[in-house]
Amino acid sequence: MKFNIFIHHDGALGDVLLSLPAINLIHKTSKFLHLAAKSEIGIFFKQLGIVQDMSGTDRAMYLSLYTAQPNAALKKFLSGFKKAFVFTSQENSVIANSLKTLLPDTKVIKTIPPENSIMHIAEYRLRQLKTMIGMTDNEIDNEHPKTSPHIPQVYLKEARKALYNAGYSDARPLICIHPGSGGTRKCWKLEYYLELSEILVRDYKAFVIIFTGHVESETTKTEINNFISGKKDMIHISDNELIGIAAFLNISHIYIGNDSGVSHLASLFCRKVIVIFGPTNPILWRPVGDNVEVISSGLMCSPCSEAISMNCLDKKCLLEIPISTILEKIDMPL
Repeated sequence: MKFNIFIHHDGALGDVLLSLPAINLIHKTSKFLHLAAKSEIGIFFKQLGIVQDMSGTDRAMYLSLYTAQPNAALKKFLSGFKKAFVFTSQENSVIANSLKTLLPDTKVIKTIPPENSIMHIAEYRLRQLKTMIGMTDNEIDNEHPKTSPHIPQVYLKEARKALYNAGYSDARPLICIHPGSGGTRKCWKLEYYLELSEILVRDYKAFVIIFTGHVESETTKTEINNFISGKKDMIHISDNELIGIAAFLNISHIYIGNDSGVSHLASLFCRKVIVIFGPTNPILWRPVGDNVEVISSGLMCSPCSEAISMNCLDKKCLLEIPISTILEKIDMPL
């Protein structure tokens, strides 16, 4: 029998997308699925039909979970659900324990594997869910998403219109670049991305989309705007909603970016995805999909811990990746 199910997942975009195989499986076992997440992520998942409804985790009723004294509004809201799943780093986190007092059938899916684990994060979360619902290994292996979620045509039409208005024609390769990330320690140099963009336009006759979002500084956005000023073969798309970014990715040929949420998004929608890894471990954190190609320096010091990378001054693991290495991975004729 299927029930109304509630999911609480307060991670950033990349973190939630790494949980997508598990969320898809929960969706299949539910009658109605509600996702409490960061608002832009929840809205996006609802637009794609991954969940039936959503709410933002910044709402006051959810904040009461952290006090271990959930308020009356939350109690009333959760009374409409039979089961809950909490994605959290700690089995006995305050929020998990608070939810269990309201919904006894609450399961915790730990988001971070034990130290020295070599299991991919998405697989680690999915296998926990498998154990909870009693699936076999063969059944779980078939639960990885084989196709991209469906993007409503209205957003694809809007993306194409914006590109045509900017001078794009269908005969040209369309390449997306996202030079940012939620952590600057994971970013290849912006100057490298801008130089790469020029090469792609000049030598590959490509049209280039450069994405930025709220995590990129105004200085970075201004630098990109100054760079593309007067150029007819590039467009800077800043602070677009996730469904709009997904639409651009869906109609593009190649995506290039850092270890970031947008790179995980690209793995769902773009034909070919090239992701540059520096201090983080691609064995654990690479975007899911056969369309993903990871580039790393191969230095002995990489990957490293967050504490080490935050204090690293030279960032050799990123700076020693030349533009030529990226170009070698671009499978397009000159």
